[in-house]
Amino acid sequence: MWALETFTAPTGWRSRALVQPLDESPEVTLWVPHPHDVLFAKLERMTESDVEHARRILAELPLSPDELRALAAESPYLSGVIEDPERIARFRYGLARLEKLLG
Repeated sequence: MWALETFTAPTGWRSRALVQPLDESPEVTLWVPHPHDVLFAKLERMTESDVEHARRILAELPLSPDELRALAAESPYLSGVIEDPERIARFRYGLARLEKLLG
């Protein structure tokens, strides 16, 4: 499991994740986050390589403006879990860049 600082995805990410037990190691279960949740976890940083990654994700799995708003509302930055104003500002900047990618 990731610490909040490491994977700051929308709160419902577990319900969208692919859960895969390993046959060769029954005590291990892999949780693979949905690509949109991975995308949201990148928004605070949103470097140029993250923008390129976002383009690739959106080309494979488009995201509607309504879905974007719903995921944003679940994010720890907008739900009050993260209270650091600088981190919230970086997230909002990344979110605005993502909105532009949607067109």
